[in-house]
Amino acid sequence: MFFTFPEDARWNADRQAVEFGVEIGEYHGMVRVPRRVFQRLLAERPTPERCVEAYFLQRTRFERVAERKLRRRLLTEDGNVEITERDLRDSSAAAPLSVGPWRLQPAPSSGAAERSHRASASTISRPLSLQDAPIGL
Repeated sequence: MFFTFPEDARWNADRQAVEFGVEIGEYHGMVRVPRRVFQRLLAERPTPERCVEAYFLQRTRFERVAERKLRRRLLTEDGNVEITERDLRDSSAAAPLSVGPWRLQPAPSSGAAERSHRASASTISRPLSLQDAPIGL
């Protein structure tokens, strides 16, 4: 299966979400990422502009989540895809996002594994801000 993601990301004011297209075969759908999802990713208040910028910074991650949901046929009532905070947590456990010197990491487990994680952490985990964006986007 080959997924195509057109260059059409935009803010939908009615739904308060970033939307981007997805195509696979004859299926043409929309993927929505509500503003509340970006609250965990951004250090600042998630304005429409910041949400769209955060989408572009993490575009591959959002596309992977959309692919996973489509493969599992997890569609909304209107036949589209909606990405939730849980979807991003699940995807970060499988493949942490690296951006510059910072890396989003899944929450550590309890007990000895947590102590080991703290002792071996060599990167700083924190929400992304617009200042983290690579120059030239």
